[in-house]
Amino acid sequence: MNEKTEMLNCKEVIKKLYDFLADEITVEDVLKFKTHIEKCGHCNEVTLFHKKLKEIVKNSTKETASEELKRRILASFEK
Repeated sequence: MNEKTEMLNCKEVIKKLYDFLADEITVEDVLKFKTHIEKCGHCNEVTLFHKKLKEIVKNSTKETASEELKRRILASFEK
């Protein structure tokens, strides 16, 4: 494995997990991250759990605020 595709360690993977799930890490780090989780069962399970959790939270928050609530919130900023 060359220097650019060197694996991250478990601590680094956990530290970058949410940035990875939010697509907020470099292409180089994505490759390192994926290389690590392909080889490390524990980090793979942790990543899959948090990915699923993120999907559940995203899908459970599809309600929108009523126009009245929006007006009240905006009015509270004007005080």
